[in-house]
Amino acid sequence: MSDAKRFTVYFDGTGNNKDLNTPEGTQTNVARLFELDTAKGTNLARNSGHVPQQYDAQERSGQSEKIYFDGVGSQGQTSGRSLIEGATGRGAQERIDQAYDAIVAFHNKYPDEQVDVNIVGFSRGASQSRALANKFIESGVPKLDGQGKPTGEFLIPPGQAHVNKLGIFDTVATDGLSNTDTHLGKNLEIGKNVDSTTHLVAMNEYRDTFRLTSALRNDDNGKIEELKFAGAHSQVGGGYQNDVLAAGPLAVMYDRLQSAGIELKPMQQEDVQRVEQYNELIKDPQKVQAALIDSRLIKGEKAFSQDENGVYKTLDNQPFPLERGTINIFDRQNRPFDHEPDGRGVIFENDDRLSRSSITRGLEGLGGSLKALGQNALDATSRFVGLDTRKQAKQDGLDVIDQLQAERAAAAQKQVSDLTGDLKASRPNATYIEGIKLQPVPIPKTASQAQELDPLSQQRNESFKAMEEKARAISSSASINEASQSGRKATSGMVVGMDEHHILQKVGQTDQFVIHDRRDVDPNRNFQIGKSTAIVNEKGIGELGRSTTPKIELDVGLGQAMRR
Repeated sequence: MSDAKRFTVYFDGTGNNKDLNTPEGTQTNVARLFELDTAKGTNLARNSGHVPQQYDAQERSGQSEKIYFDGVGSQGQTSGRSLIEGATGRGAQERIDQAYDAIVAFHNKYPDEQVDVNIVGFSRGASQSRALANKFIESGVPKLDGQGKPTGEFLIPPGQAHVNKLGIFDTVATDGLSNTDTHLGKNLEIGKNVDSTTHLVAMNEYRDTFRLTSALRNDDNGKIEELKFAGAHSQVGGGYQNDVLAAGPLAVMYDRLQSAGIELKPMQQEDVQRVEQYNELIKDPQKVQAALIDSRLIKGEKAFSQDENGVYKTLDNQPFPLERGTINIFDRQNRPFDHEPDGRGVIFENDDRLSRSSITRGLEGLGGSLKALGQNALDATSRFVGLDTRKQAKQDGLDVIDQLQAERAAAAQKQVSDLTGDLKASRPNATYIEGIKLQPVPIPKTASQAQELDPLSQQRNESFKAMEEKARAISSSASINEASQSGRKATSGMVVGMDEHHILQKVGQTDQFVIHDRRDVDPNRNFQIGKSTAIVNEKGIGELGRSTTPKIELDVGLGQAMRR
């Protein structure tokens, strides 16, 4: 583990809500990853049928934390509000602002510690993830007073914050009118302060209102990974029951989040089996073709049934709003992909222009043209008076840097061009699927496999939780930390609890507690509950030469007091 605490935000997609979807088995990959994350969680869903929770800005558990937001339009019952949210993205900005406030509060709980901020999202939730990343980077982290009000000082100044990991599924950024590229007030550009981005995109999504907003830039994609997957929008982000194609993107994002330092629990056996089925399925493009879902139909995979002879029977072929057949019911599909799709559109965000209105962008374009004319006139004057030679000499000194930047830009522009062409050419057939060269995905460990690798892991987890409970029993305002996992560090304080796996230490007269893993403590030392001592923590030192279990001794006075 890293010494840094983690704060991870999970934004679900439009119409998706883990509280309502999980019982039906239609939860998204974002919801699954939230549940797998071992951090202390707060569910900030707004549409689950109960009063929404609020993030506790005061509680200092000493743990990494995670928060979850349901998607806009994710109410259990269709209503005017759910339809408006689903069509326009209304409610997204409130979720972004609430997430930012939670990030600021978490930093202020631990002002002297490193915090890794991670953001995960799907669909419009991916759009919210990108907007939140930029809000966090641009605004920084203000220092708060005891009432949670900004003091005017900053823990992280504006422009200097970094996002550790941005993990997003198939960004759809429509905001307001669903057929426009504009998303007013939301900057979706992925800039240099995002340390690592993984974007998983759907190559067989054909709804006109679901254009992809790529993560790729046209200048440098060195920290951006964008991977192509077969399937519709929700076959990448998840949401269909028992969908094998959705298992591949889940496994990849699981792997990437772990690599970014996010601790995830082992997957359930059935989920791992689905990942294995995915790796087998993609070997045969025709089988992948058969697994594709036509998302232009509201019922998706349940729009038709198919008998053993391959004959389709219509169950409910109502199209997605604005798709062909919406008005003319006689022009609806009689089988999946009966209406030939025409590829998928894509938008690239190299700056924040699309966060402004088209009128503003037009005026900015005019200003840029006038500036270019002025520069051309200035260059002509420089050549006339002989200043151009000095300017050229200065330019020569930058040639090496410029060449490197040009090479990165050329590679980035090829990525942009390739993706544009691949999406435009997309068709739901085996030939196209073979051309996008699907790759096997890493297979996560199951809970039973993890237990086999470390048979004591369950006992250690229970021991750690017991130490946390003991600390809170001693002090309701306890701040609990795990001992350092890097270097060699000594902590002084009273031993107030221990078992064969962990030692709980109270630091001085404070409410701070440290939990030491015995594998990282000298195995030849004896500790007594109720005695103050310095405990040296060094990764793995207890694994070397352990011959006997350290003796547990109890100070009688403190022991009786604690039992009372």
